[in-house]
Amino acid sequence: MHKLYQLLEEQDVLNTVTDAVCKTQQMLILVQGQVDNSPVQPDNRYFKILNDLCDKKIKIRRYYFGSKEAFDDEKVMQSGIEWRWAGSMEAYQRAIIIDGKKAFFKIGTQFAVSEYPPLIELLTQYLENCCLAAVGNLG
Repeated sequence: MHKLYQLLEEQDVLNTVTDAVCKTQQMLILVQGQVDNSPVQPDNRYFKILNDLCDKKIKIRRYYFGSKEAFDDEKVMQSGIEWRWAGSMEAYQRAIIIDGKKAFFKIGTQFAVSEYPPLIELLTQYLENCCLAAVGNLG
């Protein structure tokens, strides 16, 4: 049985996430915010892995939170990625989901990781609902 989630030490986040992302086999879900003041930011190694995954034809879906104008500018800068606009920064939830089996996300100011299927499904559904709401197709 899986724990709901495990908190990560800030100094371990980047290496832990990068090591996990490079093992993606089918689909990588990324969340990007127009503004993200987190002290933990991706590095060149992380972006190289993303490029390698694109080259291997691994499906990458990026949910973007921020203005529609910034989204339109951002999505043309990276090809090979399926972009989805998720609305304003008010709903922003930093997250990475690997093959629907492992999720990294923030709870307040703390980073966490989970392999708990119902939590990963809830996070995935949240992102989809943000996209639907952003384009006016949610209830």
